[in-house]
Amino acid sequence: QVARESDRLICAGHQLLRQPAYSKLLARVREQAPLVMADSVFFFKSPTVRMHRAGPSVAAAQLLDILPHPLYTLVHALESCGIPGASPNLESLSVSPTEIVAQLRAGAVRGRLLISLRGRPVQSTLVLSGERGALTCDFVHGVLLGAGNAGAGPLEKMLNPIREGAQRMVRTVGAIGTRLVRGGAYPGLVEILDEFYTAIQTGGASPTSPQHLLAVSEIYERIAADVLRSVPPPPAPRVTAPDRPLVAVTGARGFLGGEIAKALADAGCRVRGLSRGADRDNSAVTEWVRADLSRGVDPDWLSGVQSVIHAAAETSGGFEQHERNSVGATRELLRAMHAAGVRRLIYVSSVSVLRVPRAFEEQDESTALTERTRRLGPYTWGKAEAERVVIAEAPGMGIQVTIVRPGALMDWSAPAMPGMLGRHLYGKWHLGLGRPGLPLGAIGVDDTARILTWMALNQDDAPAVVNLNDDRLHSRAELLAAMRERGWSGRVIWVPISVIAFAFNVVRLLLALKAGKWPTRLDPFAIMRVRRFDLRRSADVRRRAEAFMTSLAPEVPTTVGTGARA
Repeated sequence: QVARESDRLICAGHQLLRQPAYSKLLARVREQAPLVMADSVFFFKSPTVRMHRAGPSVAAAQLLDILPHPLYTLVHALESCGIPGASPNLESLSVSPTEIVAQLRAGAVRGRLLISLRGRPVQSTLVLSGERGALTCDFVHGVLLGAGNAGAGPLEKMLNPIREGAQRMVRTVGAIGTRLVRGGAYPGLVEILDEFYTAIQTGGASPTSPQHLLAVSEIYERIAADVLRSVPPPPAPRVTAPDRPLVAVTGARGFLGGEIAKALADAGCRVRGLSRGADRDNSAVTEWVRADLSRGVDPDWLSGVQSVIHAAAETSGGFEQHERNSVGATRELLRAMHAAGVRRLIYVSSVSVLRVPRAFEEQDESTALTERTRRLGPYTWGKAEAERVVIAEAPGMGIQVTIVRPGALMDWSAPAMPGMLGRHLYGKWHLGLGRPGLPLGAIGVDDTARILTWMALNQDDAPAVVNLNDDRLHSRAELLAAMRERGWSGRVIWVPISVIAFAFNVVRLLLALKAGKWPTRLDPFAIMRVRRFDLRRSADVRRRAEAFMTSLAPEVPTTVGTGARA
């Protein structure tokens, strides 16, 4: 209404409506007429949420985040194939924090919506079925599939699977090749933007009509309300007496931060989580501070805190993101600690910040930080520069610092191959870097959390710097054996690191030249270089932390704290 009154156009980023495969689907839908059913299926694997660890509120938020795409394609298909001018109606709905099953109707045409965070394989499809046949739009691969006949005759029953299999093979290979050559992570987005701007210039209609936007929004809100109602109340924070130590954990919603909070709670501590969002399912956190640390840290957020465990850091993006969220956030945290009078900091770094080792060199806590940080990628650069900030500025502020540099963090509840060990290829097959006998620093995330907890409560007894690796795992083969003991069943093809590094450089060069520029300087061989560590200090702190945590008698919470600070 505001757009109409202001003589403006409004458009949503419904880019799948302009994906070429979907356009072909609509162009051929009359071949299947009259249409009977439209099925939208979306099975999704989040790159950021570990579903086996996520609580219902986190899962529900992820579910609602991905809901628009399969919903708007289904609504648009029903609008295009149903009664002209009629908006689809939501007839039935069944939801949970991880799944949505809904049925819609537009005149005589029914629509079914199935979304799951747990269903596999990952897929995003829209199937239009009519009395004369069915066609499938595969949004993941960007192809249109289907024999387009009724499949009622003997030959059609026998030949349709063969025809559709050939289509999938040929068209998928072609679509992947096109995407590699032309690029574009969001097929259809450029097209819908271009059409929108053209409509602005020429006085045409928006690619997404007001009727479509209202229909999608109304159905979305009804589904979202039911999904949120399906989320059980969060557990009461596991809080002990108010006189127990209060420890602040940055990144408390993350993979490591969440585990640190649980270990601190097990040790009888109160936990204040500093994060961009709150994980209400983690009962170990007494209270949450929702904040972007890179924009500044209010000293009041650290009021009453005995110690800070700084586990927050950028894990993706380029140098700009790591400068802001790793280096800048660390500097802001130090200033706030100084202003609030907090004098104890446990800083979580990474073993990758150490200089590139020489052949067969054994590195220890006295090994210097790397000077070639930009060649080792944004993550290592951000961690190294943030550690330098801590080393340079904390002593002048009277802050006692313990630096912990973990190796690859392992989730033993659902073991997966860490990046420095290799990559998943297909099915059970993985690409292994190097050979089985080479060393690789790794440690369980639960062990790391317990060690950090011991340090936070016994910092005077802890060493100033620890390169943290599990002293019971000495080689890649031993790490794989430990993973298999916990249910991992993959197979590994070992390839020399030099070969992988060379191939990586060739691909980067070709992609950069295709884009008309020279590739940024990166040294993949140095990144993947084998590191050998003196594990004596790491073994000592692990044993001391285990003894400390074992000595703590279970305590029954005497009070329950709630609330979140702005």
